[in-house]
Amino acid sequence: MKGKQVHYVPGWDCHGLPIELKVLQTLSDNERANMTSIDLRRRATTYAKDTVAKQSKSFQRYGIFGDFENPYLTLDPNFEAAQIGVFGEMFKKGYIFRGRKPVHWSPSSRTALAEAELEYPEGHISKSIYVAFEVNSPSEALKKWFNDGVMERTKKLKVAIWTTTPWTIPANLAVAINPALSYAVVEHIDTGRLIVATDLVPVLEVSAPAHI
Repeated sequence: MKGKQVHYVPGWDCHGLPIELKVLQTLSDNERANMTSIDLRRRATTYAKDTVAKQSKSFQRYGIFGDFENPYLTLDPNFEAAQIGVFGEMFKKGYIFRGRKPVHWSPSSRTALAEAELEYPEGHISKSIYVAFEVNSPSEALKKWFNDGVMERTKKLKVAIWTTTPWTIPANLAVAINPALSYAVVEHIDTGRLIVATDLVPVLEVSAPAHI
């Protein structure tokens, strides 16, 4: 409108979980069970290309001007090579590093999810659980409570925790202890010996009398 020409190049993101799910929805349970990762990628590529062709045709019918003969597609080898080149430059400048962060897994889709793909329904309440972790190497202060010949169910000393993120338990590697708090060893026939915060002992006694 200002007399300047804009060279519009349309483009499509051809990767992602939605495309894989669309492909999987067209398959039977037996086909899905016997499909390899390579087979899924090939089918997803075919589906993406067919969808790009349909959408490109629709855009042109709308009267959109653009270089539809030479679009950019994220599945194009040249585009992927350019991405790798950019990643390499970022690595050389020290922007890429290895760290630890949660990887969200979708049991229904059987794949990892990006943070932006997570959706929490309204009114959702995460279930909490209590877990007891066994003590493998006791400190000097705990040795007198550790495997001292008492009944089998109470032989193993454990650390009690409570969490509202039970899905993280399979990847749990340690239990954090607060050096500013006081801890006590309690014992009950149903739980065995547990290490808990001393201030919480009265709370435990309300539900089940414990021997300290």
